[in-house]
Amino acid sequence: MHIDESKELLYYRTHSIFTDPQEYQYLYKDLPISIPDLCDIVHGLIVHRDGLHPFYNLILPEQRKNESDTRYIKDILHIIHQLDPSSLTNERTPEKRFIGSCRDFAILLCSILRTHHIPARLRCGFASYFRKGLFSDHWICEYWSDKDRRWIMVDSEIGKKERAHHNISSNLNHFDLTNDEFILSGKAWQLCRKKKTDPNLYGVHLIGIKGLWFVRADLLRDYASLNRVELLPWDYPAFFDKQFEKESELKGEELKLLDTVAELTLDVSTNYQKIIQIYQTDTRLHVGNELKSYTIEGKKSVRLHT
Repeated sequence: MHIDESKELLYYRTHSIFTDPQEYQYLYKDLPISIPDLCDIVHGLIVHRDGLHPFYNLILPEQRKNESDTRYIKDILHIIHQLDPSSLTNERTPEKRFIGSCRDFAILLCSILRTHHIPARLRCGFASYFRKGLFSDHWICEYWSDKDRRWIMVDSEIGKKERAHHNISSNLNHFDLTNDEFILSGKAWQLCRKKKTDPNLYGVHLIGIKGLWFVRADLLRDYASLNRVELLPWDYPAFFDKQFEKESELKGEELKLLDTVAELTLDVSTNYQKIIQIYQTDTRLHVGNELKSYTIEGKKSVRLHT
């Protein structure tokens, strides 16, 4: 089968409304383009909201508790610049960093790469390296390497403190993750459907969110991301927002659709055009302009920018 690589690469080097820095593009001007250097820069600009206390003995400030609900990179950059207007290459002290989630480390790296005309996309799935025996809900950035002629998965959240806190093996190369280290949500869905793994091993275990329903939601978020709709981890468009205990609660037609989506997401280069076509024509998968977001303050109705 002939794969039109050029169209796929053009699509993923083009900004979405979520990754476009707009008036803050100038902040990227003098940044290096090496992946390790960019990951260091991103890591020095963002702190995970769950890492404030264990890593830095800081408490989430009341006036900043909603910061991680910031969807668009231009707004994230606005906050970063307000906190410290110096060059992005200057590592911020923890209290001067944007307070976000794993998705924000990934989307900032993705935004920088796309601005430098390097194809990049967010992937939603499960990391096997945070808690032994469990698969933690996680987001990473996947970019195209012209040198290697392949897509490479990168976790720009990982630093020395993360490695020490989670006892992450020194063998893990977070600049080039394997499929066993970061399990794409499509693969997790397939393993669960084939009864080759326990769905309750997948989720946000610190707050008791787990199970096949959550794997399903992450699969749909990953599919949206492949269509350059880079949602927050707790965003639930109508079709995504379904909790259930057993696979039997889902209709056969829906299971067939989800199986198709999972298969497509595991070979994007081959299936790129079909991924976009189905997303645009199937209203269940299409995110639309309105969704529910389960924020730190509770469920909110959100209208997305268009």
